Amino acid sequence: MNCALAIDLDGLRECPPDAQVMGRTLAAYPLISAQACRAIKRIYLVTDSLPVKAVALQYEAIIIDPPADESRPEAAGRVAQGWRFMKEDLKAEEPVDLVVLMFAHAAAVTTETLDQGIELMLADPKLDAAVTVTRPEFCHPRAALKEHDGRLTPFLSPAPPSGEAWFPDLAAAILRPRCLDAMGTDGPFPWLGGNVLALKRDGTCPVDHGWQMSQLSRWLKDNGVVDLSSVMEPQPKPQPQPKQDRR
Repeated sequence: MNCALAIDLDGLRECPPDAQVMGRTLAAYPLISAQACRAIKRIYLVTDSLPVKAVALQYEAIIIDPPADESRPEAAGRVAQGWRFMKEDLKAEEPVDLVVLMFAHAAAVTTETLDQGIELMLADPKLDAAVTVTRPEFCHPRAALKEHDGRLTPFLSPAPPSGEAWFPDLAAAILRPRCLDAMGTDGPFPWLGGNVLALKRDGTCPVDHGWQMSQLSRWLKDNGVVDLSSVMEPQPKPQPQPKQDRR
């Protein structure tokens, strides 16, 4: 069984996942792509945002509430919590083959990308993960600087060799369960194992700031998404706090 796990890092960004873009809630886009992927049999979402929960129910996602004593949402903590809930929820069913990790504010992802990543992972059992990556035009380790005593110096010394630099963009990471079982807290992407396949693409992820919404709109239009801004698509009403069980 292949499942999707979406993570909502509520309130940490200027542009929240319940913001509207092209007539839909930002958090709806990764759920739409996951729901349309025939290889994904179940979708889970970790969030404590009522508007995002309402969107999740629209797309038949199982809602996971963060712990009440959580001081601030951290990606690694919520991924680990979501995985623990999924294992318990699915223990009486067939084993989980792959987990498609997504983020509620990373809307620039297509079902075709998910299909491709899942197909490649199933074809090569040695792979730990397949992750979407982009090549930002002005970002490269050779160009990175750090501040010391008010002055800028190279972040890495000696400078790394030239060549293409690819960065995970949080749109999707297709993971073996063993990666989630062994996940620590070090590094920006502790859920990735050592044998990782790159799903290279052009995208704009994640959306952290309001000015990025126009870029996302352009990307969505270029990828065939219909603009519903003028259609006034009915938005789901906030629902009561759901219990920790399947919907």
